[in-house]
Amino acid sequence: MNTLCADIGNFSVLTAVVDYQPTSINKMRSLIVDVTHKSEAREGLHADDSPLVGIKGKYFKIGRQAGKQPNCLSAAEAGKNQSEIFLPMLLANTPDGFEGSVSMLVPSRDKAAETWIRTAILNTHEYSVNHQNRIARFTDVEFHRESDTALLHGYLSGIVPKNDGALLIDIGGGTVNALIATFENGELDILWRESFDNRGGIALAKSILDTDCVKSQKSMSVHQIMDAIADGKRYIGNRSDRSFEPVLMTA
Repeated sequence: MNTLCADIGNFSVLTAVVDYQPTSINKMRSLIVDVTHKSEAREGLHADDSPLVGIKGKYFKIGRQAGKQPNCLSAAEAGKNQSEIFLPMLLANTPDGFEGSVSMLVPSRDKAAETWIRTAILNTHEYSVNHQNRIARFTDVEFHRESDTALLHGYLSGIVPKNDGALLIDIGGGTVNALIATFENGELDILWRESFDNRGGIALAKSILDTDCVKSQKSMSVHQIMDAIADGKRYIGNRSDRSFEPVLMTA
């Protein structure tokens, strides 16, 4: 049985298919824009990390190039539990003819959100990627805490000594997770955990965006600031004159 592993985060989307050749990890920015009524929907050239996905008569541009569109939204801004947000991101890197389950990483368990996602995913989907028709059938969905999964991998791979306890702090785009755990009989023994919503990279970008320094310049967006921070820059794109460095210097 094939398994599509997916991490639809607030900054990036990571996907990989287990037991499917060739196996590779696909990565793209969690940016999406509806281009159904734009020329973008009819153009034939699209970068691998910025595909055009067509679902039920609608077309969505995803990835870094979507950030060039005026109405672009990040997954967090749009609400990544909405089917029109996560489904195009999930299908963008799903191989044609795929049949199997989906294993999703989530920052925390939320029964209502998981029910909604499961309802949208469990089906046979006919769609297109860069105007190439595809079909995929998802038979099951499993949810795993992303921080727990990372720490378990650390123990199993030997990065974290198995006899040691561990404090893990996971700073994501939208959520900061922290946990203390030990490793017993091949499993994590969680001693303490806490999750802090709206404390990650997006909150930082919004705080920068709300400063007088940034407001006095040409408009910037949340995803532009996040891209700059991820690239180790303190300005937008290649425009050193569009800088938010003074904000960080006074923080």
